[in-house]
Amino acid sequence: MKLNGIAIMLAAVVGVANSQISPPSASPAFEVASVKPTDPAYTGRSVRIPPDDGMVTMRGWSLKNLLLFAWGTGIGLHPSLLSGGPSWIDHDRYDIVAKSGEQRIPSQDERKQMLRILLVERFQLKYHRESREIPVYALVVGKRRLKMEERRPDDGGAPFSLLMNGGFHLPARDVSMTQLADMLQSLISLTDPDRNDLPVVDRTGLTGKFDFDLTWAPDPALSEGRGAATKLTSGPDLFIAVEEQLGVKIETQKAPMNILVVDHAEKALEN
Repeated sequence: MKLNGIAIMLAAVVGVANSQISPPSASPAFEVASVKPTDPAYTGRSVRIPPDDGMVTMRGWSLKNLLLFAWGTGIGLHPSLLSGGPSWIDHDRYDIVAKSGEQRIPSQDERKQMLRILLVERFQLKYHRESREIPVYALVVGKRRLKMEERRPDDGGAPFSLLMNGGFHLPARDVSMTQLADMLQSLISLTDPDRNDLPVVDRTGLTGKFDFDLTWAPDPALSEGRGAATKLTSGPDLFIAVEEQLGVKIETQKAPMNILVVDHAEKALEN
């Protein structure tokens, strides 16, 4: 993946980050929605969920990717947490344009809930949840002291922020460890492809929120040897940077995880 692709995907992380999502029945449905197959000439994938209206616009998404997005936080559910379904859910792609009919603008998480309802209706989706023990990356407290600054309520500090600021520098403000784990899951797959692609779970036991700055070097292969990115490869890799700069570390463990199992799905008819 090229560097500009990393920036686009990480912007999506912040745009839809880190709230627990209720079952579909807890949210109203979209007032109007179009679901149709993607033009084969279009090879990309995009999503737009603007904060100032009730729209969701998605283009070039397979049903599998739609499920991962709608049932997950951050940029979505990790692929290892989705199971089942017919083979076409990986490769048939769809465009969705949907709009809320509510007077108030629904939050991005509420629109994710509404997207769940839409997928259930248009794809005749049936699913269940089950617990399975799988390998994960666990975010745990390191042996050294924490190097993040803990926030206090009403301390006058900067509001929540978790977005890369040019290159591979992540200034984070008022961030929980759950939010950090979500972000790290994205960063590992986007900037360190030689690592195992595993979900990241927070096992620090830290309940507060923190300010920190994280700087690391991506895999140089991502830049295809171009000068600007080569300059970025002099720092530590992401795993080392997390431990040295934050005082927490990422280690491989096994953990029981909640798996979304697709029991039935049908191809959506164009509308």
